[in-house]
Amino acid sequence: MRPFLRQSWESSLPEGVDPGVLTEALHAALDLFDLDGPETLRWLVGPRIERRNSVLFPLRLVSAVGHCLDAYYKTYRHNGSEIQSRLIRMRELHEAFAAASYGEAIAVPRVLALRPRTLTMVSSAIRGRPLESALGYSVTPHRRRVALEACRRIGRAAYLIEQLPLPDEPVLDLAPQDRIDRSLERAHEFLEPDAWHSLRGRIFEARERVLEGGLAVYAHGDLSGTNVLFGSNSVGFVDFGWQVRWPGYDLARLACRIALDPAVRSLQASALTAALTDGYGDLGLTSSPGWEFYTLRTTLRYAVKERRRSAGRSLSARRARRQLLAQT
Repeated sequence: MRPFLRQSWESSLPEGVDPGVLTEALHAALDLFDLDGPETLRWLVGPRIERRNSVLFPLRLVSAVGHCLDAYYKTYRHNGSEIQSRLIRMRELHEAFAAASYGEAIAVPRVLALRPRTLTMVSSAIRGRPLESALGYSVTPHRRRVALEACRRIGRAAYLIEQLPLPDEPVLDLAPQDRIDRSLERAHEFLEPDAWHSLRGRIFEARERVLEGGLAVYAHGDLSGTNVLFGSNSVGFVDFGWQVRWPGYDLARLACRIALDPAVRSLQASALTAALTDGYGDLGLTSSPGWEFYTLRTTLRYAVKERRRSAGRSLSARRARRQLLAQT
């Protein structure tokens, strides 16, 4: 979910919003946020926001004395058992993470209503600026300090997420071999045969080592520059996937994104990665099999992306190819 934006608000319910879900969300907000009684509260619903995999409605809870709470009403577009399973465990995991991160300057959205059958969720909004605005343009000492502190808090949050107990029978969705093979086939375009075979061997050797480790953990699933929001006193997280992965998944992928961002210089990327692992509390994380596997897989995906109109994407692809060539 994106940071809360200014909207033109409507008091009537737009098409697609279930009044029963809003009632459930209102009563949950009463319990969580010490608000006035329900007779003085009402939801204002903002314009529909179309996204690739979901539809959003910004919500604002108001009372007779004014604005109380911002939230989002989200409905996933595509039905599927994976999304339903994720929504079923969403409330419990959000609450567990909120409890684990209490006092840690980490902001967590609270789930106010859930309807797995209709793939619908209402959660409180997190305020802040997208992380991507802090990374590549940290040209002053103050901005560098802000970016480094944000990364330390992200590392700490990733560690806390990984400590949450797994379900009795977790389903580990490691990238299928055929998906990696498709990316490797496209890598023939820029890798010599010996380098290609070396890369393929490293990826599958790392995969076998993480499989042998046998330790699975929860992960946020998508610590992109827009799903991490930072403010002056905290870092917040939105769009949790609650995926089951190997330790280091979130941070390895985020470190790759930082390193491949054309706006981030190499020395700055190294410092930010060090801050991530410092916050995580394990400086040896970057030498773990899981880190190597996820780093290689993510870099390969960037390297073989089709040419896009965006100049930044093309630069990221070239940087990814250079990194793979240097490692083979």
